[in-house]
Amino acid sequence: MAITQITAGQKDWLSTLNSDLSQIGDKVSSTTVPITAINGCSVDGSTVVYHIGSRYLAITTGSISIGSALSASNKSIDFGRLASDTDVGQGVAWSQVANWAVGGVITRSGTTLTLTEENYGGDVSRGTYFNFMLVRSY
Repeated sequence: MAITQITAGQKDWLSTLNSDLSQIGDKVSSTTVPITAINGCSVDGSTVVYHIGSRYLAITTGSISIGSALSASNKSIDFGRLASDTDVGQGVAWSQVANWAVGGVITRSGTTLTLTEENYGGDVSRGTYFNFMLVRSY
């Protein structure tokens, strides 16, 4: 069967597809927001906020070296600050300490990011590195 018979009466689908895809670039932008370290912690990370049409997607990733020992009686530390207009929700943190895994959660209160570790009673020493990730769409 001739190709002209197969495509008879149809739009040029490749041109239509490329035309529609070119509009995506007009609707997506991103901004990177740094994290400022506090309480003797070191932070290597940032939040990238994607603006997609009328929606936002904030992805925060990085690592922290905690500024003080975390023990059974002291399981949390405020480690960073974000710009007041950055909405990051909450996320998870993880580390490998002396052949055992340590996990935790990252929460935001105002502009402050807090690590609360969940290592079931063991102590985590000053300088332990945690990786973290937070995701929020709105």
